[in-house]
Amino acid sequence: MDIDPATYDEWYKSPFGALCHRLERDALFSLAGFRPGELVLDAGCGIGVYLEEMRRLRVRAVGLDEDEDMLAYASRTRGAGACLVRARLEALPFVPCSFDKILSVCALEFLPDPLPALKELSGTLKSDGILLLGFLNIDSPWARLRMEKGKQAASVWRGARFYSLAEVAGIASGAGLSLCGHRGAVYFPPGAEGTGTQELLALEAEGGQAGKPPAFVAASFKR
Repeated sequence: MDIDPATYDEWYKSPFGALCHRLERDALFSLAGFRPGELVLDAGCGIGVYLEEMRRLRVRAVGLDEDEDMLAYASRTRGAGACLVRARLEALPFVPCSFDKILSVCALEFLPDPLPALKELSGTLKSDGILLLGFLNIDSPWARLRMEKGKQAASVWRGARFYSLAEVAGIASGAGLSLCGHRGAVYFPPGAEGTGTQELLALEAEGGQAGKPPAFVAASFKR
């Protein structure tokens, strides 16, 4: 994904982006059970949004990303103070069983084959650790919109692949990981960007209660 880090961060600072992030974070962190002092890897940390969140929880966070510009931005802003490592998810530079928990958000979509990365993540997780994956649900209208945008040569979504929970669980099983929990977030549809926060929250509740497909799925796995 080729995108300017500062431009990417502006989305998180917008009212709509901030709300989406809050909903996604709450879904992920409800499955995490973070404890102060735990060593946690953010695999595909980007600009460090989740590093910033984990710092508030007093975990020892390590951020890893392949993109040098994203890491440089993270070191100056949201990920300041965290240990930052440049590497590919398919070739992690850590000893086995290093981390209490591993978080990876919206990274699988941009890998040609997620299985090698999930094997690497599984290998660096402690035997009683938890892998938390956040991914964009292929069954959501948001994914259909992004796939349409991905047909454009300059789109950040070009080449991205989207998955269902069943597909991710199946790939993860090939890495020796078992699904142990999941939650959805962002049930409101595309086109809601200009809607007020309270109305969006009402749409979120209605969509969840009606069983509509969420745009974002948080899932936890154990070895």
